[in-house]
Amino acid sequence: MSVVIVYGEQGSGKSPLTESLTRLYRLANVVDEWDGKSPSVTDMGNLPGGCLVLTNAEVAVCQEHSTIYLHVEQAKALVAKVRSAA
Repeated sequence: MSVVIVYGEQGSGKSPLTESLTRLYRLANVVDEWDGKSPSVTDMGNLPGGCLVLTNAEVAVCQEHSTIYLHVEQAKALVAKVRSAA
């Protein structure tokens, strides 16, 4: 399953994107305030239905297949684009 990691400063607007992003990527699970370590990206990817991860931890982007990394500003732009197209 896929994992979408949205990262950015605390208070930058990640949480309000949760509903839109879980619907867009068809994800069943949300991990908020991820510390960047536990659970691992692999473990989250094994969750049935995929996982949206919100974090303000510094994220080392690794090339795990089916993992999408979005800075909060990228995520906001994506959600705005999808909303305007609807």
